[in-house]
Amino acid sequence: MAATRERSRATLVAVALCLLAACASPSHPSSSRPGAHRATPTTRVKVQKRFVLYGTYTQPAVRLEDVKTVSNIASSYRVDTGTIWHGDLEGRTTGVTHGVVNTRTLANEGTVTETFTGRVAGIGSGHLNLDELFRVTSRGDLTVTARIVGGDGELAGVHGTMHFTGYSDLLTGKRAGTYTAHITRP
Repeated sequence: MAATRERSRATLVAVALCLLAACASPSHPSSSRPGAHRATPTTRVKVQKRFVLYGTYTQPAVRLEDVKTVSNIASSYRVDTGTIWHGDLEGRTTGVTHGVVNTRTLANEGTVTETFTGRVAGIGSGHLNLDELFRVTSRGDLTVTARIVGGDGELAGVHGTMHFTGYSDLLTGKRAGTYTAHITRP
């Protein structure tokens, strides 16, 4: 009885192997039809490249616009501005700043909507759109945290964050410092 089971098992294995060979054969009816394709499972992995980039920036003196008193020690303002970037991001920006300044200490903070036009090392050229939060202390120490929210040209699909540090002249708004960018590209 054990021998019979073993022969039956061997026969089933042989039949299965023959069926597999026949299905893979070009003479098999399903593979000989024009346009017939066997389905092959595939897995697509989206590879992203990550970059850490460095450089410097400068901003010329600015003129405050739309100044409005918020309280006895604070005023809101708007500035149309632009910066020049050197290093791994090489180019210029244009942007709009909305902020609130302490009229006693001149410390201020707010948001910037900015567009970079130029070249990014290892990626290419185009525009990057950034949403930023900034803070300037009463000593003029500046920090900016930016989020890349879009791009075009060779920079389409790029996303990431940037961090700026530097100094801001409390009377003129002139700024200079360094940036670090953490960028991911599809």
